[in-house]
Amino acid sequence: MHEVVGYALLMFIAVAIVSACAITSYTLQSSVARETLLLESERIVNYVIDEILHGYSLVSSSPTARVTISLDLPTNIRGYTYILKLGSSDGTHTVALTIPDRDISVNKTIVNTLPQTLIMDGQIDSSMLIRSYAYLMITSSTIILNTTQVS
Repeated sequence: MHEVVGYALLMFIAVAIVSACAITSYTLQSSVARETLLLESERIVNYVIDEILHGYSLVSSSPTARVTISLDLPTNIRGYTYILKLGSSDGTHTVALTIPDRDISVNKTIVNTLPQTLIMDGQIDSSMLIRSYAYLMITSSTIILNTTQVS
């Protein structure tokens, strides 16, 4: 009888250890995947900010100048579609990337490099990039994010 109880207790402990390892492994894998998505999202936001600053430096001295910059953006991030958005409010300029399916959002503010009166606007869904490409249209007063169909 003691052998049966001892064997059952041993099996219970083995199942508990295996379950704990599986849960820990899943949690670690999920955490690494989330961190990878965050890092890739930040890389894309930084790239867009760099292109905005570069384009604005070309037009800032001329009120009639206009620059269009094509953006090399991925159609997804690790299989997830994302939304990229430019915005301005009260002199603050932001670039935001959201992955709705994973509840991930990266928002960065462009600090002290653009005039407060500048208007930034536009939003794209990465699924649109399958048949189109994204671009920035930059003047001394506006920066617009848009897409155009590839023929």
